[in-house]
Amino acid sequence: KRHMAILYSDGKVVYIPPLHGQTKCNLTDAEASVEWGEYDCQIVVGTWTKSGKIVNLTKYNDNSHITTEDLESNSPLFFTKESFTSDPLTTTFYDCCPDVPYLSLKFNFRVQRNYIMTPDGMKKNPNPRPAFQPNKPTMGRLRSSVEKTTSPIILTVICLLLKL
Repeated sequence: KRHMAILYSDGKVVYIPPLHGQTKCNLTDAEASVEWGEYDCQIVVGTWTKSGKIVNLTKYNDNSHITTEDLESNSPLFFTKESFTSDPLTTTFYDCCPDVPYLSLKFNFRVQRNYIMTPDGMKKNPNPRPAFQPNKPTMGRLRSSVEKTTSPIILTVICLLLKL
């Protein structure tokens, strides 16, 4: 199989792997309705087999959130204000190799439904939470491999939640 990568003149390589993933999201409030409740979700992206000495995993444009620019503006789900409140970039050292860093990006976020489709048509959320508002990146429109790989994951999260 062929996999695409982008090689920049400064030596940076952005690898854009094909990805299909799922994540389990939990209702934040047991009293809330399953239909309109807010859900806690987490996605972890890392190499698992290559150390930080081989793969320098970083946040693109220093963003601590998942981009949704490529998703439909009428998505049935949205990130709520309580999303992406911590730095996702983590470094872990293991007992076997205390001088070798292993990097990962751990995105914690919350989602809520904008609407559901019923036999009578679209039913809008009667009590939506405030939406997450990301800081605008300072650089151009280029996106990182992390952003490229996490947008399909979000689509999967949306599909899973729609089955609730």
